[in-house]
Amino acid sequence: MRLPSSSVFVFGLLSFAVAPSAGRADSAPPSVVVVLVPQAGAGKQWNGTATFTAGTAAGSVSLVLSFPDMMSIPEAAYPALLRPGTCVKATAGTRYPLAPVRNSRSATTLHAALAGITAKRASVEVRSGNGARVLACGSLPSR
Repeated sequence: MRLPSSSVFVFGLLSFAVAPSAGRADSAPPSVVVVLVPQAGAGKQWNGTATFTAGTAAGSVSLVLSFPDMMSIPEAAYPALLRPGTCVKATAGTRYPLAPVRNSRSATTLHAALAGITAKRASVEVRSGNGARVLACGSLPSR
């Protein structure tokens, strides 16, 4: 059966539209997204994500924390850290201090390989301004 030329043209457009995005996905650096959830009494504005992306330099990772529901208070800064253990069972200590969350966002470059960061149990915490209370936490997936 022969298809009308307009059908062949539409098929050609669809195949062209899909092919470029598949190529870009293959070249994208590996990343891990961790969901950050509000801790007791913190409020829904602390729903967010921590995105770990392999950096362009060998042995570096870009880590971005984002809280889309947070109302920004320009002078407010909330300490953040990557610590050993999970949100449920945290271990004392800090693996990496992170840039504080300001205006609903934090960006930090870690000088470590993504595989090394995700190889051990760890969690991302955001704390109150004085550091006394955990506002949001997310555990990295275990490998």
